[in-house]
Amino acid sequence: MALKTGRTITLSRRVRVFVLAVVATIALLWPHGVWAHPDLIEQIDHLSTEIKQAPGNPTIYLQRAEVYRQHAQYVEALADVDNASRAKADVSVLHLARCKIYADSGKHLEAVKEADALLVLVPHHPETLALRAKAKVYLGQTNEALADYSLAISNFPHAEPDLVLERMRLQIASGKTAEAVAGLDEGLKRIGPAIQLQTAAIECERAAKNWEGALVRLETIIARMPIKEPWLLQRAELLEEAGRKPEAKSAYNQVVEGIEGYPTGRKALVVNRELAERARLGLQRVSGDSAAVASRSASFSN
Repeated sequence: MALKTGRTITLSRRVRVFVLAVVATIALLWPHGVWAHPDLIEQIDHLSTEIKQAPGNPTIYLQRAEVYRQHAQYVEALADVDNASRAKADVSVLHLARCKIYADSGKHLEAVKEADALLVLVPHHPETLALRAKAKVYLGQTNEALADYSLAISNFPHAEPDLVLERMRLQIASGKTAEAVAGLDEGLKRIGPAIQLQTAAIECERAAKNWEGALVRLETIIARMPIKEPWLLQRAELLEEAGRKPEAKSAYNQVVEGIEGYPTGRKALVVNRELAERARLGLQRVSGDSAAVASRSASFSN
């Protein structure tokens, strides 16, 4: 039976704030039902009724074990996996179920043992490799964890950006900055232009003071973003950090002028007023002309 696959660098404050804003916007715009889940207790009760009607069905035991795991009832979850085993469930599925339960309950050594057993049966199974990588991080087996992360990413048909970021953070924490950047580029090739990976790569370049590399990456984001001012502000700040004050001054001006051209209602939004204020403060830093900046601030307020 083939198993189905499932699915440090500290980012700067401005990037964290921007990402949180994006997530909040998606949460507001997304259909309400997407974020709702049926009550887990109700699911357990429903599956228990099904088990009474078909006590020899291993699939129902495994379904209830998964709900128990999500509800952090790990003893009950493991008991249901044992019930599924007695009902002749597929051995590889049993190993995966136990691996998830042990991982969630903090029994990382047991999780690794279950993953090892499963990978003998289904080599290069990406979900299991990812689970084993996470467990090995907790066990302090950094190099082995990195190897598992890389194998998982390369074997997932569609790897998630979060998995690439987990590997990146471990690489950075291990002093492997060059490997982290290379890993992000690999992820971008496999996944596409995921904004999480692009911003992480920019932060890696920034931490290494590779200003040109960071700017080149940022330009690719700016080129495809319909609202450019938040990204243009990052560009201005990068240029300032790089000591390229004339270019930074021009870039800050571009941000201020762009926001001044917004419709009145959009310009009045808190996020855009804060963006404009950051740009004006940057402009003041690189130009030293506080009077001119104050004048522009007054015109924006009006």
